[in-house]
Amino acid sequence: MTKKRTEPCGLQSGCTANSTSPEILNAIETDAPIVYNGRKHVGLQNIRKRLQLLYGSEASVTFFNMDENFGAVVEVRLPGRV
Repeated sequence: MTKKRTEPCGLQSGCTANSTSPEILNAIETDAPIVYNGRKHVGLQNIRKRLQLLYGSEASVTFFNMDENFGAVVEVRLPGRV
């Protein structure tokens, strides 16, 4: 039998390359189309939608930039299970 824990599990991954542009971060947060280099990109939004379908409001994906010139971060939170 699987029991739910009250605290979520978390994973945070950072990239020390380029930061994500404010326009892309805004598109991710507002579920707007992400288009750059003439192509539409749907991977990040698909991840969010799949987690929502599987876990509802118990899961989240957050994207943000570290301090200027230090890269981007993706944080994934899932419901805890024991």
